[in-house]
Amino acid sequence: MSNTRNHSLPQLEALQTNRARILARALESGASFAHLETAAKTLSELAESALNGHTDSQAEYQTLLYILSLSDDTATALARRWLCNWAYRVEERFIPAADVPTALSEAEFLARIEQEVSSRSREKHPMSQYIFEGSASPAQLRVFLRRQWFRTFRLYREAADLLVNLVDVDDAAALGRYLHGELGEEDEVRSHPRLLAKLLNAVDLEADFQAVSTMPEEIAYLNNRVRSSAIRTWAGAWRCSTSPKSSSRAITKSSTTRCSRLASAKTPPSTTRSTSAWCRHAPNASGS
Repeated sequence: MSNTRNHSLPQLEALQTNRARILARALESGASFAHLETAAKTLSELAESALNGHTDSQAEYQTLLYILSLSDDTATALARRWLCNWAYRVEERFIPAADVPTALSEAEFLARIEQEVSSRSREKHPMSQYIFEGSASPAQLRVFLRRQWFRTFRLYREAADLLVNLVDVDDAAALGRYLHGELGEEDEVRSHPRLLAKLLNAVDLEADFQAVSTMPEEIAYLNNRVRSSAIRTWAGAWRCSTSPKSSSRAITKSSTTRCSRLASAKTPPSTTRSTSAWCRHAPNASGS
């Protein structure tokens, strides 16, 4: 029997709230379209309340969205994605416009994105510096790796979601190269999730592929990452003052260029590499 711990219906039923029951009913086999519409309206209204600053709504919204967007049951996948899209439309109305007074060319737009990424890179973060310099204790390293597991083990699925939304073959090829590396190239045991799992086992942590996060900040981060990869319209997800002809192409090029770097990077630790990739080149991290 397959593990259903990370399936949507059991998680929704365990919450025992009215909104969770409405969503669960919409995901049941044989549910009517009216049930789906009610669930979409319920989730949209909750998202609106959450994004208007209501703390209780925010907590419930992020929990429900996490279940809908990151559960493993395939039978409900299309219905869950359809419901998530209603929430994403609300979220994207609250994304502030970028401070770009004049339209940017594609090259200028790419440079702006690279500047933003560079200024907030993991390599410059005090926590990353503390860990990669070898200052962390074994207990601290385990905390970091446990959180890194949640950030990493489903990343290939989000990249695959983005890939199927690309209509340009060159962009798709760049992202395909990233996925090829992320999943171990010709050897599945060297996929990044499997490498990170090996490292977790070396420090007495379980590499749980059905793991469900309970940390609110982590849940919100993962929800936003899924939203960003499941792109439906460039205009809604990226409210930047770029020229219409160049904006979508520039965004796609930026995403796939960075993914291509992930696939080809050789020197750890890089600002664009996951811990699982870094560990392949850092034998001392696993105690060997």
